[in-house]
Amino acid sequence: MRQKLNILGLTATASLIIYGSITSGRPITRGGLPLHFIAYFVLATAFLVVFHDTEKGHIEAVIASSALALTLELIQWNLPYRTFSITDFITSALGASTVILDCRIGLISELVKLEDKMIETILE
Repeated sequence: MRQKLNILGLTATASLIIYGSITSGRPITRGGLPLHFIAYFVLATAFLVVFHDTEKGHIEAVIASSALALTLELIQWNLPYRTFSITDFITSALGASTVILDCRIGLISELVKLEDKMIETILE
């Protein structure tokens, strides 16, 4: 159950970022560099929650988030109403990379443990 909820959260987060990155008009990500940083930190956190059982979950989360950022920038290169920006990609990758701080702080890992306890309580 927990893994399904984690994947649902990851899917929702990624979907919002993808939608904002490829739509025309006033996309969700129109906030510039700070919003790129925050959005990809949140995405990497969602990936980390899904990958937290793996040995290198932090690195996997950063790689997956950065890969999505690069893919979306390459897609934008081909859209007439969007533009490719290496600055956006770098900012997104830096935002995703800050999830590595969890190795030192452990905040996200503690939230995952709390989530596990809550789900176990609800399912009992």
